[in-house]
Amino acid sequence: SSHYSQLKVYAFDTPRVQNASVEFDVETLAPTYHLVIGLPGRSNAFAIAKRLGLDEDIIAQARTMVSAEDLEADSLLAEVREARDGAERAREEAEAIRERVQAMEDELRQKLAHIEETRRQVIDQAREQGRRELARVQSAIKRLRARLLRQGEATEIVKDAAGEIEALVEEMAPLAPMQKPRSASTEPVAVGDTVEVMELGQTGELLSLNGQEAEVRVGSFRLRTELGALALRAHIPSDKTAEDTRVHRPPTPSPGVELDLRGLRAEEVAPILDRYLDNAYLAGLPWAQIIHGKGMGVLKGVVRRILEHHPLVSSYRPGEISEGGDGVTVVRFEKGPH
Repeated sequence: SSHYSQLKVYAFDTPRVQNASVEFDVETLAPTYHLVIGLPGRSNAFAIAKRLGLDEDIIAQARTMVSAEDLEADSLLAEVREARDGAERAREEAEAIRERVQAMEDELRQKLAHIEETRRQVIDQAREQGRRELARVQSAIKRLRARLLRQGEATEIVKDAAGEIEALVEEMAPLAPMQKPRSASTEPVAVGDTVEVMELGQTGELLSLNGQEAEVRVGSFRLRTELGALALRAHIPSDKTAEDTRVHRPPTPSPGVELDLRGLRAEEVAPILDRYLDNAYLAGLPWAQIIHGKGMGVLKGVVRRILEHHPLVSSYRPGEISEGGDGVTVVRFEKGPH
């Protein structure tokens, strides 16, 4: 039934009774055939009359003949509909934003994987070239050693040189292939567990579950992924209370993965490097490159003496050929509470 405000109010107040309506477009004066459960239809008589060009005086007079209860009910219904429509628009916008963020995360993961693969290819190419050069040197040493043996001369120096060349050949071995994502464990996971995002090879804390979608904190980043892409690494401690009482610091902006110290005096290096290491560690960077150049080796010595005893540094090494060689020091940080 329609146009009976008493029935609409009755449905709101009575269990097992529910309002419903088919929407009507006042602009086109046509139904939309969209069934809405939970909301009664509005009386559009005045709006339709105005749309059709009925004199305003007649419409105003007609309004005075409608009971105050009916007008109030129509006004409340209008507010409810506007609130519902606003909530629906907000939900659609949030869903669109979520999809854009998910697409950006997927694109970022692909770019990071491509960058890592490219870096490894460059290193392998450089090592392959080095192996070819060393192979030629090895061949020359073997010929020299054979000639010296025929002449009965001492070959200790040749033996030492051959040993050093073999050691260099071992160092030039190709990089190990990137690990394939491991299959997900069959053991169920829960919010708070430590899980591995297999396609990234990174572990983090499981923040939330929504059906087959999961949100994981990896370092200072949050990412969404499919539940099937996770592998359990450690369960949440059984004595952990439902309310997390830890203090969470705000994320620190990343200072970038490179710090260029070239052109600085030795005494200027320590405060700049120390501040950078602190910020990089707090931002959750796993590694960084300190560019000091080769030159006389003064800046390199200062940098590596600082890194040797720095509490946030787990290890450091000279750069690969593709990274800048001995003019760069690559730092790996201790694992922090990210």
